[in-house]
Amino acid sequence: MKRIVLVAVLLFGSGVTYAQNDALSQPSTPTLGERVAIYLQNMMTIKTAIWEVNHPTDMDYREEVHLAVTYEPSEKLIGVSVIGNQGDSKYVQALLEKIQRTLLSMGKKINHDYGIELKENDLSLAYLNTKTGKIVLRLKEGKVISEESAKTPEPETSPTPVSEPIKTP
Repeated sequence: MKRIVLVAVLLFGSGVTYAQNDALSQPSTPTLGERVAIYLQNMMTIKTAIWEVNHPTDMDYREEVHLAVTYEPSEKLIGVSVIGNQGDSKYVQALLEKIQRTLLSMGKKINHDYGIELKENDLSLAYLNTKTGKIVLRLKEGKVISEESAKTPEPETSPTPVSEPIKTP
């Protein structure tokens, strides 16, 4: 009898677990941008593994490359976050440009499978230095954006009068 109760409790407990995760099994269609980002993430995972094995000759090999590709619906861009420990902006710029060229080289396949043409304007790349916790460099729409220009500008304040204006009767 104790075994039956134990089995019943275990089955009931697992049923509650499955019921809680039921929302995860609901079908939903991701947007086209999300599907392209998932494809690019998978392909870049393979490419970076190959880079690590071959130690590329076109640039100084210094680290493993960790990146995440996402779709940013508010900006309608494919966002690529590169995570590493380099602070050298020239190295980071060369790396981001190489990743951008690699992503754009997949354009024919993306056009064939998804019916869209991937351009520089569709990509936003950023390199995060894990040592400092700061973004070293951003590459947006094919152009380098420094941290100073990436920050939101301070709103201009109108000059306040030093003295009140003279009132005429």
